[in-house]
Amino acid sequence: MLAYGIGIDACDKNVKIRESMALECLEIFCEGIIIAIFETTYLRRPNEADLQRLLPVGKKCGFPKKIGSIY
Repeated sequence: MLAYGIGIDACDKNVKIRESMALECLEIFCEGIIIAIFETTYLRRPNEADLQRLLPVGKKCGFPKKIGSIY
């Protein structure tokens, strides 16, 4: 589905698996990719350096305490 840009219903016709199974497999695959590649860089708590960099940007944009929602 990702490689060819096809919909879930096309998997039923081409690969001969049910739509629910195709969707479940795609979700598991995507979760695995997110954890293996992006978790340590993007899905972590902000450290002190991140906060010092992000807080002035948020204040400038009118969101002085935007980090509070993710911290």
